[in-house]
Amino acid sequence: MKKSFLLLLCSVALATGLQAQRLTHLWTGLKTPQPAAGLPKGNAPYQATVRLPKVQVLPQVVTIKQGEQALREGWELTDGATVLNAGKSVFDPQLNTAEWYNATVPGTVLTTLVQQNVYADPYFGLNNLYIPDTLSRMDWWYRQRFVLTDADNEQQMHLVFEGINYFAEVFLNGRKLGNIKGAFIRGEFDVSEVVYRDGKENVLAVHVYPPANPGIPHEQSIVAGAGAGAAGAAGEIAPAHIAEAINYRSLDRDSWGR
Repeated sequence: MKKSFLLLLCSVALATGLQAQRLTHLWTGLKTPQPAAGLPKGNAPYQATVRLPKVQVLPQVVTIKQGEQALREGWELTDGATVLNAGKSVFDPQLNTAEWYNATVPGTVLTTLVQQNVYADPYFGLNNLYIPDTLSRMDWWYRQRFVLTDADNEQQMHLVFEGINYFAEVFLNGRKLGNIKGAFIRGEFDVSEVVYRDGKENVLAVHVYPPANPGIPHEQSIVAGAGAGAAGAAGEIAPAHIAEAINYRSLDRDSWGR
């Protein structure tokens, strides 16, 4: 009886170990290409693409309601390696971003890359087979320049992110405001002492990282908290996601916190 019990324990432990190994592969992604014989087949031809040239898009600060404005248009996107090799700080207003992408916000990194014709529409035919998995393991930078011309110097101002997937470091005018971690987490930062309100240009930079282990439930669970935009649903294709426009709110110091 004891021998049978021990044998049963060993077999359960072995099965559990194999299952964990399979799950680990699912979480981290396969490291080797899938054999060609196992790839799906389709009749639709692959759609070749040529990247669109970056165009100048003027930033827009749009009033949503009294005391609340959204930063729209003018967002730029590039990968972390490009920023490192730029030879100039990402916070420098004079940084040459001619090789960056015109970013789509709200949207994913892949949304931008498809709209900029770097990759073909992944929902057509088998175009998705030509989108590399490495995109989901890269870091990315979003950047926005904006000017506030009618802001009251006595008002407290907060920068609000409705959702970013998965982890981000937020910088304004070269100063780190803090981090956002979690696909459903809302970020809010007091920028009263950092933002320029006198017509001088502000530079907002957001360094976005993918989940360390794509597919692990706690990294894509709403249990951690929900942002207003509820960004980053489980199974999302993009490595990085800004779910809503990024807003700044201007509030009276006397009314803040009531």
